[in-house]
Amino acid sequence: MEVKSLCITVGTTKDTALSVIRRYMEYFDLEKVVFLVTDKTKQYVENVEGLKSEIITVSPSSYSENLKLKLDCDAIDITGGTKQMASAFSIIAVRDKKGVSYLEGPGYFKSAYPEVPRWLQRFESYNMEFKFSRPYVKKLPETLPSINKFSSRHDFLSALSTVVNYFDEADLSLQFIREGVSMNYFTIHLDDEANFQEAKKMSKILNDLNKGSSIDQLETMVGLKSVKFKGTEDKLRGKALLPDTNFFYDVDAYRLLNDEEPIIYVSDCLRNELSRKVNPDLNRTQQPPNLNVRMLACLAYHQYLSLINFGRSLPIESKETYCDNLIVEEYLKHLHTKMYLVSRDNDVIEKVNNWRQSKPLNPPLSYDHEESKYERSLGTYSLFKMIGMIIYSSRGEVKALLGGKREGKYVEVEIELSESIRDRNLRCDLLYGKMFNVKTVR
Repeated sequence: MEVKSLCITVGTTKDTALSVIRRYMEYFDLEKVVFLVTDKTKQYVENVEGLKSEIITVSPSSYSENLKLKLDCDAIDITGGTKQMASAFSIIAVRDKKGVSYLEGPGYFKSAYPEVPRWLQRFESYNMEFKFSRPYVKKLPETLPSINKFSSRHDFLSALSTVVNYFDEADLSLQFIREGVSMNYFTIHLDDEANFQEAKKMSKILNDLNKGSSIDQLETMVGLKSVKFKGTEDKLRGKALLPDTNFFYDVDAYRLLNDEEPIIYVSDCLRNELSRKVNPDLNRTQQPPNLNVRMLACLAYHQYLSLINFGRSLPIESKETYCDNLIVEEYLKHLHTKMYLVSRDNDVIEKVNNWRQSKPLNPPLSYDHEESKYERSLGTYSLFKMIGMIIYSSRGEVKALLGGKREGKYVEVEIELSESIRDRNLRCDLLYGKMFNVKTVR
């Protein structure tokens, strides 16, 4: 069926509605959107450029009121709003011979909304067929942020989603180019599980670029490994965690927040600690760390910045003393019943356990790395982060080249490191917001 006008139920976020509209724009010649809102959700309406719009206030709970409505639209999407709204408007769609649809959620990409790879969002529908027509993305982003930049939205996932949605709906070719020569050929699949296997194939490149670094840390950063916490049998959801410095190297904080939903508190002193590891005083250090070590410290620092932006911090400060010592000291004095200390330092764990014999301390939490088991959307998540990590780890020597059709014509898009990295000047703060450049090369 042809869909010129779409009615859409609006929930408590504008991102879901926008994502639905963008998907519809790729399948139909959409001209008008009618937003079905309640008194509480009308604030989440956001118009889309080029489309006419109308707002109708409906009941969040009354079938009888909603069933009286006569809706002037070709299809109704019931992704947002309440269950009662979904039921009522499904009945209206069947009664009035309209199409009805529901867009499945994007898993790990939920905070990349409303920009999500189209293959992670499929419509469940009745009385309508979705056939790809054109990409709605008109223009590529000029830059991509750090792979570890997130707060309420995961900026890197969102920006790279825009790049892949710039192409038509089909598998894309992916090459890593060094000095003009292709290193390997890969595929960005429309099948998410196939992308998980593709990311695993790329791990050899990542490990070769980071010789001497921990494989566990590298593969956790891109989602191929996860962390398993030890010290409590309880779920971490809602628990307050107080991590030490190594946590920011060892754990993908974004995945942890999605999987376990803990509350992570970040100590202010970590800023200076991680900054020193990124840019040590080269005049005072006899054996400065190599650049690969400092670059991983930069990614750890980006996780720190993201969690600070996420809104949980503690005023634990230091100038010369190691931050970890102050974190443990503050925990033992004031925070031992409110939080769980997270550390892989055996001496720290032993110290806290000794204190527990005489004080009511929460148990310290340590963790191990383990192979990630595939779950929906993790494949594309791992693949996207792997692409970013390989370009970053090469210090700008490697570029990614994506190839595919756009509106029927073959195009290639190049992604490269945006800032030159010098041995004595790793500009970590600049790389947080604009880590990569993006441009069309063909």
